[in-house]
Amino acid sequence: MQENNNQQDDKKIKEVKPDEVIEIQEKEQTPKQKKFFALYLSNIVAVPGISLTCEINNDIEVQGMKEAFNRGEQIVAVASKIQADEIKIENLYDIGCLCAIKRVINQGDGIKLMVVGDGRIKIKKVTNDKTFYVEGDLIEEQNEFSQRSFELMENIKSVLLKLANERILPPSLRANLFDSELNPSEFADSLIHLLSKDDVSVQSKLFVELDVEKRLNEIYRIAQDFVQRIELRREIEEKVNANIQKSQKEMYLREQLHVINDELYGEVDENEEFIEKVKRLGMPKESEEKVLKEIKRMGKLPFGSPELGYIRNFVETVLELPWTTKTEDNIDIEKAKQVLNDEHYALEKVKQRILETLAVIKLTKQVNAQIICLAGPPGVGKTSIAKSIANAMGRKYVQVSLGGVNDESVIRGHRRTYVGAMCGRILAGMKQAGTINPVFLLDEIDKMTSDSRGDPASALLEVLDPAQNDHFKDNFLEIPYDLSQVMFILTANDINNIPYALRDRMEIINLRSYTEYEKMEIAKKYLLPKQEKLAGVPEGTVKLSDELLRRIIAEYTFEGGVRSLERKIATICRKYATFMVTGEKFRDICEENLDDYLGKERNRELDIYKAGNVGEIVGLSVTGGITGGVLLIEATLVPGKPAIALTGQPGKMMKESVEQVYTLVKSRAKEWGIDKKCLKKNAIHVHIPQVPNGVEGPSAGIAMTTAVVSALTNIPTTPLTAMTGEISIRGRVLPIGGLRDKLIAADRAGIKLCIIPKDNEIDLWELPQEVKDRLEIKAVSTIDEVLEYALQQKLSPKESKDDDDEDEDDED
Repeated sequence: MQENNNQQDDKKIKEVKPDEVIEIQEKEQTPKQKKFFALYLSNIVAVPGISLTCEINNDIEVQGMKEAFNRGEQIVAVASKIQADEIKIENLYDIGCLCAIKRVINQGDGIKLMVVGDGRIKIKKVTNDKTFYVEGDLIEEQNEFSQRSFELMENIKSVLLKLANERILPPSLRANLFDSELNPSEFADSLIHLLSKDDVSVQSKLFVELDVEKRLNEIYRIAQDFVQRIELRREIEEKVNANIQKSQKEMYLREQLHVINDELYGEVDENEEFIEKVKRLGMPKESEEKVLKEIKRMGKLPFGSPELGYIRNFVETVLELPWTTKTEDNIDIEKAKQVLNDEHYALEKVKQRILETLAVIKLTKQVNAQIICLAGPPGVGKTSIAKSIANAMGRKYVQVSLGGVNDESVIRGHRRTYVGAMCGRILAGMKQAGTINPVFLLDEIDKMTSDSRGDPASALLEVLDPAQNDHFKDNFLEIPYDLSQVMFILTANDINNIPYALRDRMEIINLRSYTEYEKMEIAKKYLLPKQEKLAGVPEGTVKLSDELLRRIIAEYTFEGGVRSLERKIATICRKYATFMVTGEKFRDICEENLDDYLGKERNRELDIYKAGNVGEIVGLSVTGGITGGVLLIEATLVPGKPAIALTGQPGKMMKESVEQVYTLVKSRAKEWGIDKKCLKKNAIHVHIPQVPNGVEGPSAGIAMTTAVVSALTNIPTTPLTAMTGEISIRGRVLPIGGLRDKLIAADRAGIKLCIIPKDNEIDLWELPQEVKDRLEIKAVSTIDEVLEYALQQKLSPKESKDDDDEDEDDED
């Protein structure tokens, strides 16, 4: 063998011109050949008795194939256990296919070979250096086969026979089924490529299986699967053809009906119009099929059927809803900033937060499930800010008021079985918007209530939850509707009235009360020009000085926002309009004739907050965490059994707080100079008149303590003084919340001195500078410091001899 190889190496390799086809010359193969040029196949397996064509571009293999071709030698085709273009010896099967080269085509950068498999080789050694060689021994083909092998062979033929008769199988395979000269091994090899298709791993496992019976067993299983796939495909095709024929028939009949209707009534079938419009909506496939089914059912109902009206209402609602129409976001941060500044004064933190939200939307191209809740007192501009956001984004704006809603169907809609059923306000708003991505304002979210008809707040969970609102189901529509691209904005006055589960899904932005200076600027820049225009008065006709505005704000309004102030300005503008129309002579408004324009019903409540009397002090409150207010706290002694009572719509925490005050006062009576006889022979009544709804908490602790001590010692309190802070039973002053709004309310009420907890001193940075300038603020840590500032006289301890007298009185 070595001599033969050396002689062949001395010969010059025959050159092959491009695209030249060369037939191999029949040369006697050396029967003792042990070393073969190897052909690596990555996407097919060579099988004995089967010819195949492959392309070779690897330089080592190209050179080897040329040498084998010129020498007339056979080659060995080897396959890899893992499909890869790169040759790795450890991945090769240890059984290869001995092949003869039948045809060679030179392709310039490689060659194309046609080879025919001759038998199997047991590979013992692989060399992949400068040339790709394998060494091995020819595996002798089996001459005798078991009866089981012949039975399997016949079973395979019977499985494939039906397909062969229907000419579904290739001619070569049909011929093999009726070729009685093939033995079981040859028959199995002839089916490997067809049944396993392009699955190289299956081909390889069948090829390397030397046990013919096992090979036939596996082929029998694959043949059964193959036939089932063919039959399933044919069954599907028959059904598709039948459906196509049915659709063509329906189309033909529908066209006939269209012509008949046109001839009889001179109009097009309305159901056909509905079908065409629904198909143009771009709805999800499942929803579209359901709507089309309802339209077809409507066409089969008899004239006058009540269900006809229900279905028509449903279809018309579907057609009115936007399904794919949307507006492109055109977010310009500088423009948005300008819009917010032009339409709203102050509120710098709120504006900055909104600009941050718009910037995120601009970068991410999506709303990111941000549910904004604007919380604040009435009249601070919550609704107008929502409109500004829509303008800045270039989106449609929709507003739905939920105040007083107590029925779940207002949100989800009514079921179609009810007379007069309709979709809920959410889908009604979407119809109004006409796009799938509007800015949707849900106004007065905290004013919803629940009763036997359901809880509308719970229904809103599905609307606002980003994990659910992409398939929101209205009871009337009963098909999913996508709300995920809607930017929801909510407004509320008191966030404590919103259920926790709903509040947890929101990002709350607080709009605080305006200061007097801010109200004046808002009146001059926004309210007065607006009301002049609405009244038809030329701009600049009504002149309101700063002093006049300050008096209107202080005496005619008492609020955190500017709604009452706007109404007063509107009243003045209407007076000017009346004078202009009637020709009546009038003077410009001034402080002297202000009552002629606004009447004499001034805000008299401020007088009671001057305090300075025995047992009276002013406390500070906050409603909903955002609306500040002032409270007059009164305490008086009532002869009778020792006790303390609290009236004025107090909540549970306020009742507990007054109990703490009573304990503290009794424990410090001697130190503060309080007569114990007075404590033992009198009850203490604490009253808080005109308590606003929603005021509840312990922050009136030091104020109630001051009022009680003042009543027991008969020492008047300091005038124009207000305070806020929780009290402990040991006399420590504890921190509270809502300090900014409380101090603004104190300033609005004309208070001059405010006492606050020491721990809240850090919160003063939020307070506007003009309020700081007008208020004297004292931060305290103990009740003794409070009493030092709040009482007009200093407390002095009770002498010890009084205690003996008190003990004698007790014995009597």
